[in-house]
Amino acid sequence: MNKSLDEIPGIIVKDLSRVLLKPLCWLFNNIMISGVVPKAWKVSKITPIHKKGPKNEVSNFRPVSNISSLSKVIERAIINKLKMKPDDELFGTHQHAFRKGSSTTTAGLVFQDFIANELDQNKIVFVYSADLTAAFDVLRLNLLVKNLLDLSINKALVRVIYNFLNERSAFVQIGEKTSYNWALPIGCVQGSVLGPVLFNIYMRELPKLITSVESKSCDKLNDARNAMVSISNIFQKHKTWLDRLGMICNPTKTEFIVFGNPIQGPNIDITLDNTVVTSKKAMKVLGIMFDNQLS
Repeated sequence: MNKSLDEIPGIIVKDLSRVLLKPLCWLFNNIMISGVVPKAWKVSKITPIHKKGPKNEVSNFRPVSNISSLSKVIERAIINKLKMKPDDELFGTHQHAFRKGSSTTTAGLVFQDFIANELDQNKIVFVYSADLTAAFDVLRLNLLVKNLLDLSINKALVRVIYNFLNERSAFVQIGEKTSYNWALPIGCVQGSVLGPVLFNIYMRELPKLITSVESKSCDKLNDARNAMVSISNIFQKHKTWLDRLGMICNPTKTEFIVFGNPIQGPNIDITLDNTVVTSKKAMKVLGIMFDNQLS
């Protein structure tokens, strides 16, 4: 049973960098010329780590993926070539994940600043937070390639990235026991340094899709209902786009909140993919709790 994982610790590669520099440079140049990544670098070893709950439930384990250390070196070289374009061009201006100097904290601050500015102008703001049950694991290679070509990325580099993601496999190891190798026909590489960069490029069109609902002051429920219809339509476009990309959006876990709502009476509801979502008085966004008055 061929597992094809080199098991070389990253510290060894780092300590021997001077010795490995020339052969790895030669190897990378040949990969760029041929467009072919070594098959041994396309194997992931998955180790399940127990999170909580009964150990006889698969859902209570988090899969940790390990790949070849030498593959990560080549991936970093690919990233350096991609980063010849500015981040805003590669990922768009609204992406905070997996970017240097950005995080859930910066995203939360931008979100807070936008809401505060709208409330200062006596406007109300409708916000929904969508839940994705699958993301990295369902990336479609052909759609990623289209995005790369639309960005005018060098075709030789696109060919290498395509080959890097194509015909991958994985196996599970628990203690001394290992499973058989199985094919990974879709998805981005878990545990890789290149994976998050490619995923951001894959998702870069999302901000263009979601047209902002115009926030305005209102004191009648009818005005609010018009905005609710608009945000429901936007969510449906959002979900249709995610469906096309293979993303699984769960409306039953989607949350909805109205900031600065001056309307007294029953809670405001919106319909998302035939699921009724009732507005909350507080909602957690990126680990930060926001209440509907931003107090």
